[in-house]
Amino acid sequence: MLIEVISILDMSTSMSSLISQTISSYNTFLEKLRMQNSEIFLTLIVFNTQSKIIYEHVNIKSVQNITSQIIITEGESALNDAIGTAITRTQQFIRSLKRKNAPQQVQFFILTSGYDNASKKYSTQQIKEMVTQNEWEFTFVTSNTDAIAAGERLGFKKENITNINNGGKGSCTSQYDASDVIFDASTMQIEENQKII
Repeated sequence: MLIEVISILDMSTSMSSLISQTISSYNTFLEKLRMQNSEIFLTLIVFNTQSKIIYEHVNIKSVQNITSQIIITEGESALNDAIGTAITRTQQFIRSLKRKNAPQQVQFFILTSGYDNASKKYSTQQIKEMVTQNEWEFTFVTSNTDAIAAGERLGFKKENITNINNGGKGSCTSQYDASDVIFDASTMQIEENQKII
């Protein structure tokens, strides 16, 4: 099974208190993906006022763990632009592939404060339309105290939204606990789909 996983990580100043947990959890996420039997390709996008592609469509076997040199919190949050750019680039990439080479599953994982105060290209309504029009899996993890409302505004399904402050799916009671579970939703989704195939 060919799987494309796109991770979008918030590195605005609003994520400063969670940055060490984000790095640790993403690296744990990579380890879990390396254990899967599927052929997995990864894209990592980090954002604050602007988006930065760390790597794109890279085989999991070639992906290195991230460090604090890559994830540095600063600036405001252009969340909509990061999501919109990632979706658009993924659409363009898949369209460029022959049918036999296209991924059978596309999984987006978004970790953010849940706030947008700097987007210029995409509105919340545009993102909602893009999310709902694509038959992909989107997991939205946020430190926003009103996680469900923040996620649903962007078109994400309620069952795929997690609040890392108040618990959500992972029932997290602290930031340390959150670091152990914030990427579980993505790996669980991949594992579940593997069982079906």
